[in-house]
Amino acid sequence: MQKGFVIIPILIGLVIIGGVAGAWYTKLIQIPGFAPPGCRYQKVQCIQAPCDPILVCGTLSLTVQPTPTTPTAPDETTACVKEKQKQFGESKFKKGDLIVGFKITDPKEAQTIIKSYGLGIESVGDPEHIQPLTIDVAVPTGEEFFWLCKLQQNPNIEAVSLNFILNI
Repeated sequence: MQKGFVIIPILIGLVIIGGVAGAWYTKLIQIPGFAPPGCRYQKVQCIQAPCDPILVCGTLSLTVQPTPTTPTAPDETTACVKEKQKQFGESKFKKGDLIVGFKITDPKEAQTIIKSYGLGIESVGDPEHIQPLTIDVAVPTGEEFFWLCKLQQNPNIEAVSLNFILNI
């Protein structure tokens, strides 16, 4: 008998044994409590029961970056801020406050727009008596000019103004 013919049955046997062992190992790691090293099973919420737990391996590290305190502005906003500071820098106005007039008439929609910027709402004008719809918006103190310029870019906003302090 030739040597080459002996090697072929051995190789076929190894492939069959390897396939059976691989299938057995795959089934084994799918059994909760028998997760491979460095892995664990995590229960999932499913729409249609039953749902099998999922195998999670490795560690996930999240890095939370702090939000900058001074907003970054594109060049258009930066130019606007410089212009407004030059125009109104010496004026007396309520710090941390802007008056925003809207082209839209639905107060809830206007409030949603303001909240989408992460800003607060001090008060909402009565749309039946004050036109356009006006909202007193709380902005971070010292960022009034930035937010004045930023909000003016919104197509649903008609006008934005500092909340001036007048002496009578």
